[in-house]
Amino acid sequence: NDLASAKLNIVFDYIASNFQHSISLDKLAELANMSKTAFCRFFKARTTKTFLEYLTDMRISYACELLIEGDLSISQISTKCGFNSPSFFNFLFRIV
Repeated sequence: NDLASAKLNIVFDYIASNFQHSISLDKLAELANMSKTAFCRFFKARTTKTFLEYLTDMRISYACELLIEGDLSISQISTKCGFNSPSFFNFLFRIV
């Protein structure tokens, strides 16, 4: 469906531009012109991931890039990737 693809592309673009900051489910649902519940079902059906799983994967991937560069501390990387807590970042990084 072209409309669903267009909505998903708007959401993906927003996430890609803002993943380093806090992203609310309300904002994404608004961008897709859906309720939060409908958006969550829509997103999961098309990506096989919840929004939070998708966002976490994006942040961890970016963290891997920064780790390879080797210029920043773990604390700096966690902050730069949008994680509020270095210990939470470490926890997620280990389980992914």
